[in-house]
This record gives sequence, C-alpha cells and structure tokens, in this order.
Amino acid sequence: MKKIENMNARYISFSKRRNGVFVKASELSTLCSADLAANSTPCVARAWT
Repeated sequence: MKKIENMNARYISFSKRRNGVFVKASELSTLCSADLAANSTPCVARAWT
C-alpha cells in the first residue's frame, strides 16, 4: 500500500471504504443480533454527515 497523495482522491477513497465498513457492520449486527457501533473520522479537515 502507498499513501494517496491527491487530497481529493484520498477523500473519495475514504468515503467509499467508510460506506463498505458500515455495510459490513450492519450485516454483522443483523447476523449476531447484537448492537454495534462504528466510528470513522476522515484524515482531512472536511466535515461530512
């Protein structure tokens, strides 16, 4: 792996991976009938919801 130097490309990659992690967390929560919390923070100074 290497660091993505372009800040826009890094943010887009983070957004896609974040969505994938939340999908997997939701699936795990459903399969195990458990409450689950997932927290992710961007490495850039942009705010997102």
